Amino acid sequence: MVINLLPPKFKQEKKVKKITKMISIFLTTVFIILLIVTASLWFANYETKKDIGTLNNKIAEQNNILLHYKKVDESIKAVNLKLSKIESVDSSRMIWSNIIIELSRSTPSQVQMKTLTLDQQNKKITLTGYAETRNDIARFKEKMSGSKYFNNVTFSSSTRNEEENNYSFSISSKIGEIK
Repeated sequence: MVINLLPPKFKQEKKVKKITKMISIFLTTVFIILLIVTASLWFANYETKKDIGTLNNKIAEQNNILLHYKKVDESIKAVNLKLSKIESVDSSRMIWSNIIIELSRSTPSQVQMKTLTLDQQNKKITLTGYAETRNDIARFKEKMSGSKYFNNVTFSSSTRNEEENNYSFSISSKIGEIK
């Protein structure tokens, strides 16, 4: 058993001091915790802003790089467009030297050409010349007809030139394979 000899007034004061001490410890603890939380939030905010600034700089750098690559891509597209135009022109271009070489192979030695007209628009060739005999003209026409460079070979006319003892002729043809 415990006997308390303190008067009630002192007991009450002691009890109030004890409660005040506990409240003050509690409030101090809450204040310290709030101070720590506030400092932590401020530091986290500072670090986040710093990271956002760094990321914004990196985004700006990447945008500059992207802009550079976009310009390069546009240049590549322009070059590719030019190349496709060149390729389309080149594919439709006639190589006249192949046609002339084929004509020289097809021409018998007794046949001489006077004029040669090459029409790229209509893909047509017309030639006039002289031959010793009509047989030479017929052989020439047959050789041209057998070539892949000439289609629909048409013998237009031939006339005898008594002074020069030869035949003048005219032959026309559509141009076949051009490469």
